[in-house]
Amino acid sequence: MRDGFGIALFVTAGIMWGSYTVLLRHWRVPTLEGAVAVELPGAVLAAEALGPWALDSLQGAKPRMLTIKIVVQGSVGEVLSVVALMAALQLLSTRTAAMLPTVTPAVAMLIAWAALGTRVEPAELLSAGTVIAGFALATRRRLSLPENLQRKPI
Repeated sequence: MRDGFGIALFVTAGIMWGSYTVLLRHWRVPTLEGAVAVELPGAVLAAEALGPWALDSLQGAKPRMLTIKIVVQGSVGEVLSVVALMAALQLLSTRTAAMLPTVTPAVAMLIAWAALGTRVEPAELLSAGTVIAGFALATRRRLSLPENLQRKPI
């Protein structure tokens, strides 16, 4: 039950980020203004919504660890990633930009393997390869069937 719910949340997040990416590309939102527009309301809402509960759980954290987490998560995980997305949207085609969220799990798995030594199962490697191959196919300039498989008008 819990795994199914987690998968549903991840798929929902992918759909939301994919839709968001396409809209940003369509609207041609400038890089820095777009990043501020995305990050600022989220930060305010998170502080208001999570503040009372976060204080209790954060009191037991070591100040040095907490500071590092805030700096890394806030700058790299949030601000820099959104600025990079905004900049990429200025350069990439809509099709490629919309497909970017699909490679996130594969990239996260590879980073966890390289940086943390996380053991990667063969099925996970196969899945990551499938995702990356699908991304490569979906973002090709020419998406068409070979001539011998194309439909012929009647």
